[in-house]
Amino acid sequence: MSAEDAVAAEIASLVASGAKTATISGGEPTLLKKRLLSTIVAIRSEGIPFVELQTNAVLIDEGYAEALAESGVTSAFVSLLSHNPAHHDTLCGLEGAFARCLSGIDALLDVGIGVTLNPVTTSLTQDGVVDYVAFVGARLPRVRHISLSAVQPHGR
Repeated sequence: MSAEDAVAAEIASLVASGAKTATISGGEPTLLKKRLLSTIVAIRSEGIPFVELQTNAVLIDEGYAEALAESGVTSAFVSLLSHNPAHHDTLCGLEGAFARCLSGIDALLDVGIGVTLNPVTTSLTQDGVVDYVAFVGARLPRVRHISLSAVQPHGR
């Protein structure tokens, strides 16, 4: 089965279930722009009213955000991992990601896509949760939701 056939089968299953929301996640979906946009269009054309994109937002600029909005994205769940640029970049493993993430968030908000932030609390960031919320309030006042996640040990 081709990737396109697999996506079409997933969309058909989602529609058949009566779902009202589709969440696109896994890896970084914005890496495959053409496939992402066509998938969102296909989901919306099947009558699913809400499409959420889970992303680190580092690849999203004004044009990409506009294309996401036009294709039908209604919300984004963004991994802004810390208010501290060095901690954010360390946790995501990409130098300069903090500034690019903020720029991506701004671009999403500018086109009317609602943003929920998803910091992951780690030993590096756990003492900064209050400062994170204060940062969001000051720098990103259009963001209304933060979904705090915690690293959970598994295995040995």
